[in-house]
Formats: sequence, structure tokens, C-alpha cells
Amino acid sequence: MVSNLKIIFMCITLLLSVGFPVVLAVIVLKKYSGVLKSILIVALIFFISQVILRIPILQILSKQSYFVQFSKHYIVYSLFLGLTAGIFEEVGRYIGFRGFLKR
Repeated sequence: MVSNLKIIFMCITLLLSVGFPVVLAVIVLKKYSGVLKSILIVALIFFISQVILRIPILQILSKQSYFVQFSKHYIVYSLFLGLTAGIFEEVGRYIGFRGFLKR
């Protein structure tokens, strides 16, 4: 049985993680017309660079014995994950902005 307090905090988490960005996007779209294309392209770039490319590469690497040993060094592994996230995101942004958002 799930307690009422857990359900309340799940609802609060849902509101913060879904509701807040949607409300913020609506406010930005009303204030600045023409940014919908930019928002959608940036979201697509993030999805492609992280979910389609980076995470599957890390999953393939995680099956390699040398990578398993590397992942036991938590600080270095955390720095590596942060660095790969940044590199993939920035390269994706650069390609997206140069290719799709020329203005």
C-alpha cells in the first residue's frame, strides 16, 4: 500500500517537472513570438544527442571489462560522464544552430 504522503509528493514532483516547464514555455511563447521553432529544435537536439547517441554508446561501453573497471573510480567516472554529456550537447547545439537556426 502506498501512503498518502508519498502520493502527495509524487503529485508535487509531477507539477514541478511537467507543469512548471509547460507554464514557463507558454509565458515565453506569449511574450516572444517566433521562439517556438527554437524551443522545438533545441528539444530535438537534446533528444538526439543524449538519448539517441550518448546513452546507447555508454550502454555498449558498460559491457566492456575495461569500462567496468573504470566505472569503479567514482570521481573520475563522474567527471567522464559529465564531460561526455557536455561534449555531445554542445556539438549537437552547434550543428543544430548552424544548420537550422541561421538567424
